Amino acid sequence: MSIDNIILPFNTIQKLYPTGIINLEKKITTDKKILFKGKNHKHVLVLIDIVGDLKATEEELLNNLIKACKLTIDDIALVNLREQEVSVPEMIAQLKTQKAIFFGVPHGAIKLSVKDADEQLLQAADCTIVKTLPLSNLNNDIERKKALWSALKQQFNL
Repeated sequence: MSIDNIILPFNTIQKLYPTGIINLEKKITTDKKILFKGKNHKHVLVLIDIVGDLKATEEELLNNLIKACKLTIDDIALVNLREQEVSVPEMIAQLKTQKAIFFGVPHGAIKLSVKDADEQLLQAADCTIVKTLPLSNLNNDIERKKALWSALKQQFNL
């Protein structure tokens, strides 16, 4: 009798492998692809909530804010919430976000345990968040722009 042809009784197999030999559970992956502009080198999430593309004035304001924070487009992940299938907490986790700026994102869509306060530093897990008006509204509101800049200086140690 060869060792290659050993047949074990069913009871013995059950005792050797009480949980079974084959894993029937399917591995479920929940990571959905996040569409974003930039390269996310510094793990900074810039989240907007708009239909379509940014207008030229909104893009100019955003670029100026990014530059003022000593960042480039390669340092951030620019995400439009309306183009995503994932929640904000999932985005933060997948992108390994350390700092985030939310422009016009409704508090209910954030789904994090943070207070509903604009232009203030908010903390959620390992991520510091500043939320504010949509870029289109912020462009015309000098006082809110100043308040945002004050919060960003704290957030980015400027």
